[in-house]
Amino acid sequence: MPFDIVAFLETQTATALSGVAAVADRYYDVNLDDIKVKAQARFLAGVLQLGVTTPKYCEIRQPSMKVPPRFYKASLTTVIDHRPGFTNLLNRPFPLYAGEKLNVYLQNATAEYSAVVLWLSDGKITQASLDAVNPTHSITGYADQALTANIWNAVPITWDQDLPKGTYAIVGMKVASYLAAGAEPIASRLLLKGKEAGAWHPGVITSELATDKTNFVNDVIGIEQKWPLMPEISFTDDLMPDLEMLSLTADTDHIVELTLVKTR
Repeated sequence: MPFDIVAFLETQTATALSGVAAVADRYYDVNLDDIKVKAQARFLAGVLQLGVTTPKYCEIRQPSMKVPPRFYKASLTTVIDHRPGFTNLLNRPFPLYAGEKLNVYLQNATAEYSAVVLWLSDGKITQASLDAVNPTHSITGYADQALTANIWNAVPITWDQDLPKGTYAIVGMKVASYLAAGAEPIASRLLLKGKEAGAWHPGVITSELATDKTNFVNDVIGIEQKWPLMPEISFTDDLMPDLEMLSLTADTDHIVELTLVKTR
C-alpha cells in the first residue's frame, strides 16, 4: 500500500503528442524524459494532469507496454483546487514494469506549461483498509520559504505542537501554499527522517491558501489525502517529518496538516 509521487513538467509543451521532461528526483533514476520504475513501486495508482488553458490528454508509456493507458482528466494550473484533474487508481492500480523506464506523453492544444504527477505504489489501497483507521492525533506545521519553481524543493517544517513520546503512522495529509501574486502549487511529498534507505515519499495535491498561513481555500478532504495505516509511512516524535514541494510559482508560505495514529 505505500506509494511515492513523481512528476513530469514542461514549460512549453509541443502541441503534437510528445514526451514530457521528468522533474529531477533524489530518489528515482531520472534521465531527461525517463524515470526508472522501482521494484517496490511497480503500480500506477494515480495521475494528476495540469495545463494552463487547453490540456487534452496524457499517456503513460513503457517499452513493454503494448497499449499505453491514456488519461483525459485534467485541471488548469490557475485554479485554486487541482483535484478535478486527478484520476484515482488507488484501489485498482495499473501494473508497471519494474526496472524499465517510464515516460509521460502529453497532448495540449497550446504551447504552454504542462505538468503530470504520478502516484507509484506497491499495491492497491482498499476501502476496508481506509475504514479500519482510527486516528489518534492531528498536528499542523508551517514554513516560510520561497520555492524555486519547477523543481522539488526541500522545505523544513515548524510544527505547532509537541507529540507525546512514541511512533506515529501518517494516515492523512493536507498541504497548501500562498503567494501574494497568486500561487500555482502542484504537489507535496513527505521527507521521513532516518528512513533514507528504501524510503517512501508519499504525497498529495497541494492547494492554494486564501491568505498567509491562515486558512485553506477548499477544506474538503480529497481522495488522495486519506491513507490506510502503513507502517512504512511513520516517524518518531524526535524525528518529525519535513516536506518536498513542487510549484509553478515561487510560493512563499506553506501549511501542512497530518492525521496520525500512535502505534507505540
